[in-house]
Amino acid sequence: MNNDPDFASEWKGRVLLQITGEPTEKPMAKQMDVDPDVVGLAQKAAELKKYSIIAQAGQAVALPSHKAYHIQITVGGKRLLFAPFAQKVPSNYKRYDRHDQEEFEMPYVDCHDFDKVIVHLMDGDTPVCFFKDDIANYVDPNPAMQWHSFLPDLSVKKVKKPDQVGQFSFRLSLHDVSANGPIVFKDYDAWKKKVPKRSNPVKIRAYVYQCRDLPAADSNGTSDPYVKAWDVGTAKKQTSVVEDNNNPLFYECIELDYEVVDQADLESYPPFIFDIYDYDDDLFDSTPDFLCRAIVEPEDCSIIMQKDFEECKEHGQKDCNMCAHLLAEIPDTPRWHPCYFSPGTPRCGEILVSFAVADHDFVFPQQYKAVDLRAKVNFRDFEVNMLVLGLRDLASPGILPVKKAFVNFNIKSLVPPNGPAVKNIQTEPTAPGSNPTLNTTMKFGIPLPTDPLYCPRLACTVYDCIFKGWSQP
Repeated sequence: MNNDPDFASEWKGRVLLQITGEPTEKPMAKQMDVDPDVVGLAQKAAELKKYSIIAQAGQAVALPSHKAYHIQITVGGKRLLFAPFAQKVPSNYKRYDRHDQEEFEMPYVDCHDFDKVIVHLMDGDTPVCFFKDDIANYVDPNPAMQWHSFLPDLSVKKVKKPDQVGQFSFRLSLHDVSANGPIVFKDYDAWKKKVPKRSNPVKIRAYVYQCRDLPAADSNGTSDPYVKAWDVGTAKKQTSVVEDNNNPLFYECIELDYEVVDQADLESYPPFIFDIYDYDDDLFDSTPDFLCRAIVEPEDCSIIMQKDFEECKEHGQKDCNMCAHLLAEIPDTPRWHPCYFSPGTPRCGEILVSFAVADHDFVFPQQYKAVDLRAKVNFRDFEVNMLVLGLRDLASPGILPVKKAFVNFNIKSLVPPNGPAVKNIQTEPTAPGSNPTLNTTMKFGIPLPTDPLYCPRLACTVYDCIFKGWSQP
């Protein structure tokens, strides 16, 4: 067995047991012969049965490095190994072939007795990431291709962090020949077509508007977030850094290089992957802190294809200069997508984003850095009045009790980049204790979106005024 079963992705062997119990007043340890009827049942369960299997490892993206990782699928004791297609330029995007139908014999009662399907990302002979699922999800002879997230194999510890693992797609079918007779998988639509050897390069534009409810990474209860997008290239594709904000506004366009099997079929696209980090420039630790990841399925997002925006509907011509200002290549309504630290963990934020897809050599009306997303959002000037009544049940982070608390409102976080200059506002630290009554009216003017979809979150932080202007959150 593995030394650390909590982290193990694969057991080293299996044992077949039957355990029975009966009440007794005087428990004792004793050894006795097994009942012949029980032996007969065990022998029957250990009889070899015939099964048929077919599998296809599709694509793998955002892998730990540019190495030629193999994918290994294990079903019971049956292992299938997939080598990646050759690449002219190595990248952390890989494509794989199909393992044709094969019959084999194993001593399992039925398909469900196989229990788990285990998929490993292999660095040579070493499994660095894994995925596990119930075999019950793989007995359909006509399965769809599904995307899944790898997890770091902590029993190996070559990959440790959730932002270092990738996504992969595969499908698999297992059939009980002994119980249900022979099967020809290629009679089903899922297995009829050959796996294409080549992929098609496309250009993706990701329009990143904002994030909200991100985790705090700094001691003041905020983060300095930026969004990094994955693509097949080697250059970094990321937004600018927004300081001291868990609800950052970006309003930026990122241009991505992708490879897809069928440009017209969004289901064949790899997912769009956004990693959100907290920027650090400390003297002793300048490594960005990973906050969360958003995985956006292309068929379940706000996306527009080249055929829908390259020709002007009003004037009936391509590359219409008269209508370039309408930004037809930007979808009218982006969507919010959840972020997670790792698969299976609670949601820790959201990202508002939309996409445009075009041929890899298509020239957009504007350079991506010149795209002004604010032009797609209707803003209006508002006069805001807030009545701050008081605070209750405050707790000091230190050993001293709360002295004079005040609230700081992050008004700057409500304004997009290059927006009007505004100042943060705060209440006065006058009332003492952990339950201060403030009764303060705060007023400020600010441009805000008229559509609630784009409305930013107002963040506020409570500080304790300790001594002569010194304060702590």
